[in-house]
Amino acid sequence: MFSSQNPVMLPSSCNNETETNHSEEDECWVRYPYLKSIIGTIVSQGLIPEDVAYERGKLLRDEEAKELNEEVKALFLMELEIFRKKCELFSSVIFTMLSRK
Repeated sequence: MFSSQNPVMLPSSCNNETETNHSEEDECWVRYPYLKSIIGTIVSQGLIPEDVAYERGKLLRDEEAKELNEEVKALFLMELEIFRKKCELFSSVIFTMLSRK
């Protein structure tokens, strides 16, 4: 989902204003892993330049980050269910084709 090579800016409530603290960053992304993932995807697909994504990420409040995280999680679960159904359909098609010798 998210490449560790693409750092993502944290919501301002997760940033240490004077110096970045990696344990605080990690704690923040433990709380918002789906948000971290989608921001990384957006950047990696070239939809928003890195600098813009990072600057906007700094402006997120905890409430916004939490809401976005939940929305992305719901979408991820829907995509996972669709993928499961697709795999079942493929399996059914293959089984049907092989049984028609």
